[in-house]
Amino acid sequence: MYEDQTYEEILDRVIDDARDDIDTTEGSIFFSALAPACLEFAIHYTELNELVKEGYADTCGKGG
Repeated sequence: MYEDQTYEEILDRVIDDARDDIDTTEGSIFFSALAPACLEFAIHYTELNELVKEGYADTCGKGG
């Protein structure tokens, strides 16, 4: 359900939403501040995906 919410996809979306006058290159303050948050979001999406799977009898208790 949330498989497409990877770190790279989230980071790209955040960078694309930034104003044009903000430096979003790797190593910039913007990038350095938001990259860890995007990683946390990706982790939470992974956990949420597993939680959703546990809510259905046909996928409950099955790994992957």
